[in-house]
Amino acid sequence: MRLLKLLKNMLQSLYNSVKRFPVTISLSTLTTVLVIMAIEAAKIKTGNLSEVYIRLGMATALGIPISLLFKFVFERVEKLSLGAKVSSYILGGVFLVLYYLFWLPDFEMLAITRYLGVTLALYLLALAAPYCYHRANFEIYITRLITRFIITLVFAGVLQMGLYAILTTLNRLLGVAIYPNLYLYIWIIILGVFAPVHFLGGVPSSNLDRRDFPEVLKVLLVYIIMPLLAIYTSILYIYFAKIIITLQWPVGLVGHLVLWYAVISTITIFLVTPLEKENKWVKTFVFWFTKVVLPLLVMMFFSLGKRIEAYGVTENRYYVLILGLWVLGTMLYWNFSRRRKNIILPLSLAILALISVCGPFSAYAISIRSQTNRFYNIVTKYDMLRDEKLKTPKTEISDPDKKEINEIIKYFQSNHTLKDLKYLPEDFGVAQMPELFGFEYQRYGRIGGRQHFFYVAQNPTGPLGIKDYDYLFGFYTFNKPKILSDDEIIAEYDTERKELKIEYQGELIYQINLRDYLNKIYENHRSSLTSQTLENKEMEIINENDRAKIKILFTHINGYTDSKNEIEFTSEEFYLLFMLK
Repeated sequence: MRLLKLLKNMLQSLYNSVKRFPVTISLSTLTTVLVIMAIEAAKIKTGNLSEVYIRLGMATALGIPISLLFKFVFERVEKLSLGAKVSSYILGGVFLVLYYLFWLPDFEMLAITRYLGVTLALYLLALAAPYCYHRANFEIYITRLITRFIITLVFAGVLQMGLYAILTTLNRLLGVAIYPNLYLYIWIIILGVFAPVHFLGGVPSSNLDRRDFPEVLKVLLVYIIMPLLAIYTSILYIYFAKIIITLQWPVGLVGHLVLWYAVISTITIFLVTPLEKENKWVKTFVFWFTKVVLPLLVMMFFSLGKRIEAYGVTENRYYVLILGLWVLGTMLYWNFSRRRKNIILPLSLAILALISVCGPFSAYAISIRSQTNRFYNIVTKYDMLRDEKLKTPKTEISDPDKKEINEIIKYFQSNHTLKDLKYLPEDFGVAQMPELFGFEYQRYGRIGGRQHFFYVAQNPTGPLGIKDYDYLFGFYTFNKPKILSDDEIIAEYDTERKELKIEYQGELIYQINLRDYLNKIYENHRSSLTSQTLENKEMEIINENDRAKIKILFTHINGYTDSKNEIEFTSEEFYLLFMLK
């Protein structure tokens, strides 16, 4: 009986969800269908039809938070006429059509990040709408949504595993053929149809009070997360003291350490606000934490400022800065406001999300201006800007400035277009860099604290002179065998030890370690430029002993140096020419 009652309650919840949010459920279902159609279209390779379905799916997915926002506003403002409600949905539909036509042209960085920013802003506004503006217990409402979200994920996972088990059993025991993509489509349908219906069925429609605060979430926040944050704060302050004593400022790591810790702390304080009056530990934590975090935020901004001063603003640094400013503003608000209204948090974050992807103060506009100014300062240093046109430099550009120019060009090519860099000639391409700047474009650079390098032979594909040699082997260490054989000859290359061995009739007749040669090539061409084309002779090794004569021609050498300047070769490709004596 209890199981039947539970099932009945669940079905009633699903029915109430569809009844209360018909537009939202319809849009999520349509999005699911479009995603499946995109996968099928990609499978049968029907031109760009798959891309069209994906863009349509993104547009309808954007309609989900819009429909939620409208629904919550309609519930708050009960006097709205039917005509006003219908007009709102029509305007929302027009917005989605315009967004699809003009703001989703491709899947490049700008279009995707703008889409994510607008989506985030709309969901934040939808979250705030039921409690905007003078309405109590907004935090408890959010905790109920978090709890419902977790429960929905658990239910979705159980349902997925159950359906997978049924299909697998049908296939293995009864021999029923299962469409290969069916497993994927089941998961997509669960996420796109079942999960929204189940989640929305638990969205509160009435005022909440302290008794509605989930007890499990209370234990997690108050007795686990808050003590961990207190310990983490102590560690950061010890680290802060170390920086002051040693006067060594780490410009890379500090920003991310402090930022995400501060964001998590902000969310935690927001959620435990209803517990302040009844829990002394919560009250003490909130009072002191909102103050001790301020010096850490200042440290983060100082660290970020050093990066911006050295390398200019990029989208990543912009988002770190704007999120840090939001956290700082929130902490100051909690310190100086006598009557806190936490509804301000999602509203302010939604506004910042929109500003960051739209208009003259967006991440893109500011980053482009910053990198353009950085480029201008370098080219004017070498008197390259003459008669409002970019000319070849009168003196050779230094290695550090070559690297700076290369990074700026790489930034525009990767994130925008080269046309966005104001001073470049029309139809400029990276192939023209030797002609204009006097050096080649470098594809590789410092990634994650590593300085990557890449060397390629000038003519790696031949023709290859094989006179005086009997055998030719090609070693491609990315995805090809490391042991090659021909009749009685076996050539083996150990990629870890960089050791090459040659056996004849089971006897080792030649052995050489290539690491010293690789190091020599790197040292001979070590510079701030990380990708170079070398003459074939510079990539050659010719050696012999009493049993064999060999010639090795490296075609590609790839590797990096770490923060301690230790060299690591990650892959190398070469031809081995071999002659028995």
